[in-house]
Amino acid sequence: MPSLPIRMPQLGESAAEATVREWLVEIGDSVSVDQDLIEVETEKSVLTVTAPASGTLISCDVPADTPCAVGGVLGHLEVDAETAMRHPSQPAESDAPTPAAPAQNSEEDEERRRQRLSATDEHLPVPAKAAGMGYFSPRVRARMSEYGINSSDIAGVRGSGRAGRVSVSDLDRFLQEVDSSTTTRATSMRMAVADSMRRSWQRPLATIAMEARMDALMEHRRSIPGRPSATVYGVRALAKALHEDDQPACRLVGDRLVHPEHMHIAIAIEVEGGVLNPVLEDPSQQSFADLTAAYDRAFAAGQERRTLGGSAQAVATVSNYGTFNILWATPVPLPDQSLILGMGMVRNVPDWDPSIKGWGRKRAAEITLTFDHRIADGGHAGRLLKRIIDYLEHPQKLE
Repeated sequence: MPSLPIRMPQLGESAAEATVREWLVEIGDSVSVDQDLIEVETEKSVLTVTAPASGTLISCDVPADTPCAVGGVLGHLEVDAETAMRHPSQPAESDAPTPAAPAQNSEEDEERRRQRLSATDEHLPVPAKAAGMGYFSPRVRARMSEYGINSSDIAGVRGSGRAGRVSVSDLDRFLQEVDSSTTTRATSMRMAVADSMRRSWQRPLATIAMEARMDALMEHRRSIPGRPSATVYGVRALAKALHEDDQPACRLVGDRLVHPEHMHIAIAIEVEGGVLNPVLEDPSQQSFADLTAAYDRAFAAGQERRTLGGSAQAVATVSNYGTFNILWATPVPLPDQSLILGMGMVRNVPDWDPSIKGWGRKRAAEITLTFDHRIADGGHAGRLLKRIIDYLEHPQKLE
């Protein structure tokens, strides 16, 4: 009688494989269509694989605790001929003996078998054990090192190798295209920023945002010597909020959260060719006037591509992109920091006033917080951002 393969289904959009946890039936058992046969586990959940048809289980090809690629054969059912004909997408396999091929054709048969297996792999929803851009052969890595390029530099190269891997010929062809293009030499600062951002994106980052009413802040700054900018308020609010709960500012090392000893905050300053991040030490412990003066000194030094002070380590950064008339952005935290606070442009927006049952206007800004999702979840980060917004809307609490 013919047999019908039991294949690993596509279990979600991103699952390339699943691990067999347990066979729920035994060889020789009769099963009905859609009966649960196998319990499998993906990275996200535990699911079951059901029978494609009624029949008798005759083989369990993948034992427990063994991964199997999407589309791979888990086992076989013995079915009748009529059932086998109703499943053209599951090609039946006859148990009749196959005549032996002549010896002189063995190499030709082996080549056809390899081509058939290759074609099967290519048409799986996700190729089995696909590494794609995540894997480079030693020869490719040696060539990359020779030319001083990183994996992210060739992310757009379409690989011609197995599972989309980039071959040496693919890399050479790409480099020839680069050599024939117009190029300029990146500055050392731009390369430093690029390296920093590459390392930053090795972590799962997430961004949340809230609107802050800025009327009280704009009024409050008139009473402070030096008239601190919105960035100074953001630095102070972030530092005070982290003093109340420092976990979002921790660093994850192995299975340990490293808590900061000091709540120093950096500021992002645009300079020619890149960005500098001078550090303001203990901004929540200084007076507003002193903090404003420290900010002004750091900003002026940054414009000259200099940094002041020693080697103080910041736990987070404030980026006021609103100075470029940007309403909303997702700044990226530095590799050794878990947080960055973004401040959008202060603008006039309509505001409903229930006391007069009419519309007025208010000054508001979008405040974003990008954080390391390994260390904080959305709720935890949201509560931190809410405290920061509360400080910005009630600046007297920052004194």
